Amino acid sequence: MEDLSIREIFPRRLTYYMAQNGKTRNDLVRDLGFKYSTVRDWEKGLTVPRMDKVEMLANYFNCSNSDLLEEKENPTVQDDGISEEMQELIDRIKSLPEDKIQLLLQVAKSIE
Repeated sequence: MEDLSIREIFPRRLTYYMAQNGKTRNDLVRDLGFKYSTVRDWEKGLTVPRMDKVEMLANYFNCSNSDLLEEKENPTVQDDGISEEMQELIDRIKSLPEDKIQLLLQVAKSIE
């Protein structure tokens, strides 16, 4: 396995546990009191949380700190039933500015 940094591993693991638990960025903001932009930056790998925040997330997802910080053999989100097209959509959305994400969210809600 290649040697990955925490900035590469943590976003993958966070995304995995969010998907496994049916949680969104807004859920983390509401339930744990994090700032929206902070969670967004974690998901994009721009920043990594301090250990106290990692512990809060681990408790929230009922996993260990190392589950969030180390590459594991768990299936990836894509292997967990998300199609390649859905994963591509998720990846593209993650790179959008906040105003475009909100616009997409409004469009998605209007077509439900």
